[in-house]
Amino acid sequence: MQDNDPKPMCKRMGTWFEENNTNWFYTPPESPDINPIENLWHELKEYLRQDVKPKTKQEFFLGIIEFWETVDINKCRKYIGHLRKVIPKSFMS
Repeated sequence: MQDNDPKPMCKRMGTWFEENNTNWFYTPPESPDINPIENLWHELKEYLRQDVKPKTKQEFFLGIIEFWETVDINKCRKYIGHLRKVIPKSFMS
């Protein structure tokens, strides 16, 4: 999977992928559809904006800590499981 960032995806690398029959596809940079951490960052930001509404740096940091205490295996599975919906089936096997 390549996220259209030109640094890792030079022409030579694309050629190598093709010559070695490597399944790969381009994706938008920082795409929340295929990068589970992007969805988690979004949830953190929304939690800070809507629930914590920090006015000081201390409140901001405490809000982050509170949020991370809600991150458990089920939340991670939810975001990772979303990949099955958005990545072509041929790449999931």
